[in-house]
Amino acid sequence: MDMSTGVASYGSTENFLMDAAMTGPGGNLLAEDHTYSNFKHEMFKPKLIDRSVYINWKAAGSKTLELRVNEKVKEILENFRPKPVPSQKFAKIVDIKDYE
Repeated sequence: MDMSTGVASYGSTENFLMDAAMTGPGGNLLAEDHTYSNFKHEMFKPKLIDRSVYINWKAAGSKTLELRVNEKVKEILENFRPKPVPSQKFAKIVDIKDYE
């Protein structure tokens, strides 16, 4: 998803274009059947930004964005396991490294 294109609320540009084509100029995108049948699984839902109302956010611990990002970074660093490099690729890397 490209936030700069204005299709951030769609899972794909294809679905956005489908809705836009069906609606036409001056139409109502939200009233289209295609929009209604796809909005739940195509809606962009940020994982780190909390869109709760203030009272609910406060009751849930009032974590700031900075704290949520920090926790996510720690989780990624603790759980990341790189995929092993296939032996043929590793051999090529060693050849390139040893070239000097």
